[in-house]
Amino acid sequence: MKTNSRETEIRKSRQLVSDEQLLAILRAMRKPGGQSVFAVDQMNEDLDAGETLDQIFYTGETDGFRLKIKRRSASSLQIEFSWTFEQHLAGSPPSSEGAGGTWIVELDAAGGVQFLDEGMIWMS
Repeated sequence: MKTNSRETEIRKSRQLVSDEQLLAILRAMRKPGGQSVFAVDQMNEDLDAGETLDQIFYTGETDGFRLKIKRRSASSLQIEFSWTFEQHLAGSPPSSEGAGGTWIVELDAAGGVQFLDEGMIWMS
């Protein structure tokens, strides 16, 4: 399967956290009653259905989940998470559509989610 820029960014970001930490963060992003941004609800539905992070993130497609993690300090992360796809309409240049957001996450000494702040949420 060919790696694309979406998957390259995900691989780079996943080096900053363990799979257990990323799963805990993705679960903490979910709001009750399906009130989360689409990407968060869809990711959690896929995880609930038994899919692994690798199966979800690495599809070989340019469309799909996007993840960008920046370390703000030893215990603080900025996470950009979304689901996007390219739309091709006749007579128009391709455009990106999707939904996502940016979260600030504070980890405790054991690496668990201590605090999560939902920052900017977007949809296009």
